[in-house]
Amino acid sequence: MDFHRPVEEDFWWEVAQACDYATFFHSPLWHRLAEKTFDEYEDRTVGAVTEDGVRMVLPLLKTGESARGVMDNLISTFAGCYGGVISDGEVSKEKILEIYKKANSLRIAEMRVNGNPYFKKGLPEIGNATKDFTQVLNLNKGMEHLLSKYDKDCIKKIEEGKNNNIRLRKAVRPSDVYKYYEIYQDNIDHWKDVSIVYPVSLFETIFKDEKISNNSTLWLAERGGEVIGGTLVFYFNKHSVEWHAVFDREYFSIGVRNYTVNEIIKKSIRKGMSIYDFNPSGGYSGVVNFKSKFGAEKKYFNRLNVVDKKVRLVRSIKNKRWL
Repeated sequence: MDFHRPVEEDFWWEVAQACDYATFFHSPLWHRLAEKTFDEYEDRTVGAVTEDGVRMVLPLLKTGESARGVMDNLISTFAGCYGGVISDGEVSKEKILEIYKKANSLRIAEMRVNGNPYFKKGLPEIGNATKDFTQVLNLNKGMEHLLSKYDKDCIKKIEEGKNNNIRLRKAVRPSDVYKYYEIYQDNIDHWKDVSIVYPVSLFETIFKDEKISNNSTLWLAERGGEVIGGTLVFYFNKHSVEWHAVFDREYFSIGVRNYTVNEIIKKSIRKGMSIYDFNPSGGYSGVVNFKSKFGAEKKYFNRLNVVDKKVRLVRSIKNKRWL
């Protein structure tokens, strides 16, 4: 195969748009957001063209960590989101393995790849794999069918949201973004044990970057003209995914979260989306249960971790010293 590194954005963008299992997280926009927000990330994406002319892309980011400053650590992709190979045509498992081997041969200490639940061939059988799942709705069946799968408590909460005059709108000005972030910061201060805290610059970039904003919407829940929460949704290739959501805790009792999700689902159908993806829940059973109330089905994928042999040896020696 003919390998490309770096990968030109036009090449990458065309492959992503032609790939029916590519999500927003597989697009160059997701990498652009990571690099603009965090100094530690650098693009290390590998592209390839097979002998049959099929183009492939393996999105990869250098994390900034390294083994003694010599070997890089790579992730696919940022923030634990879906990664792995995308292509603009049919590729064999052998070709997929080949591009992974190419990526892993470039002074790599560790490579972590989050699988893609929409790619049937999955990840190659290298390294260590752990299973995870997301929860999704098939929007092609229509809103009436989806509503028939909601449980009674979910429907009750949606009605409470309507009756309490909660309404949904798009963020249209910088002040909307800052109000959303203010609620986010309040939640962080309250819960304290949040594993990842995103800076306001990430949300500013999403709002200001034309290409990213064309493929995303920050939906805001309002009551009486006051923003009380919202959800950030990415749209790509008929796949809609909620990536970030925060709400004023005082309004949970009147159905703000349920109402917001239901409205976004309806808008996703009108937008021509086929999938509404709730995103993985990070092991929080309460979050999994909330999503299941909408009739969301689990869709499994693997997370792959490949560690260089020499690095494994050094780590095992260090661990033995502590025994």
